Amino acid sequence: MVAFEPPMLQRQSTVRDGLLEAGITPYNSFTYDHMYGTKIGGTIFDRDEHRHTAADLLQYSNPDGLRVLLHATVGRILFRQTVAHGVVFHDAAGVRHRAYLNDGAKNEIVVCAGAVGSPQLLMLSGVGPRDHLESLGIEVVVDQPMVGQSMSDNPMNAIFVPSPTPVEVSLIQVVGITRMALNFPTNLLPKHDNASKSVEQFCKDTVMTIWHYHGGCQVGQVVDKDYKVVGVDALRVVDGSTFNFSPGTNPQATVMMLGRYVGIKIQNERRETDDEVERKS
Repeated sequence: MVAFEPPMLQRQSTVRDGLLEAGITPYNSFTYDHMYGTKIGGTIFDRDEHRHTAADLLQYSNPDGLRVLLHATVGRILFRQTVAHGVVFHDAAGVRHRAYLNDGAKNEIVVCAGAVGSPQLLMLSGVGPRDHLESLGIEVVVDQPMVGQSMSDNPMNAIFVPSPTPVEVSLIQVVGITRMALNFPTNLLPKHDNASKSVEQFCKDTVMTIWHYHGGCQVGQVVDKDYKVVGVDALRVVDGSTFNFSPGTNPQATVMMLGRYVGIKIQNERRETDDEVERKS
């Protein structure tokens, strides 16, 4: 289990009660769904405050034959006609490499670059809207107009509430603040200083991204029900880009469960292939 119902501490209860008092109703209690009103979302921290990640599954895995490259960047998927058979990537030192699949029907490439990266990688590799690819001088492998379309993000509004109790002074000191965050304006919409202090107007004025991007390679449009890219072979996309919508909580647990689900599906498909080869022999 990787998603849990969080405990309702004082600050969470205060925010909940404040939203309900302001008219954000009904109260939906704990749920993973997006819905109107006030609710409690899930968390990847359990009751012992331990955070659960995909790394938890490594203790059950067999690392033999597995090689992980840190800080490597894939720039293009290689195709033979419409069959994916390798990738071009740069390692941490910027050296360019090519890696190829071994021969065999079971071997394939699985793309997990996220809602921004996966559509981008497909288009750089020639799978995407023909007009767009040709305008950039990219050779078209498959004209797939839905790659990169129907992308969405969950909105967020921040509320800062003063603590009702004195805060203990900490020995922690700020040693520096990175400038990266200053490059991302949170909301470019004009403010409405003269408008009434309504919750609706507040939400419009303070809305910002929560980095829960999804869509761009959706099931039924870019990939099929087995997450295989439509129109090509030996290529799947398994990440948030396949979602039609993101759950009403942090999508990390959902993405991890998707990876496990498709991983088991791939294992079962490989066993079926082995059984079929054995029967024919």
